[in-house]
Amino acid sequence: MSPTQKQVAAYTVLKRLNSYSQYHPLYLALREPGRAVRTEFLLRYMVAQACIDDQLDRLESTHTFARAVFYGQNGQFRYADKEEQQLADACKRLVQNVLVRWNCLNT
Repeated sequence: MSPTQKQVAAYTVLKRLNSYSQYHPLYLALREPGRAVRTEFLLRYMVAQACIDDQLDRLESTHTFARAVFYGQNGQFRYADKEEQQLADACKRLVQNVLVRWNCLNT
């Protein structure tokens, strides 16, 4: 540190800045980094929100398709044991995959 530089307490700097007008160049300059950080945060948030919305739309489309394929018994498994329920679920997924593949090949 050169002999012309002095140390100032943070309290003194803040007190001095509060006494300035909001249009003082130093006040405006010190406000800009905070705006940049806030802008970056908002941009990241909006990109993340768009990705979340896309994933939710895909998930809802998957559920709608699954409900359309599985129409029997009001969409409920009516089997006594777990193995029969798993077999019915596997058959439903097989039908869904066949329909998706068919649509991909014929478009």
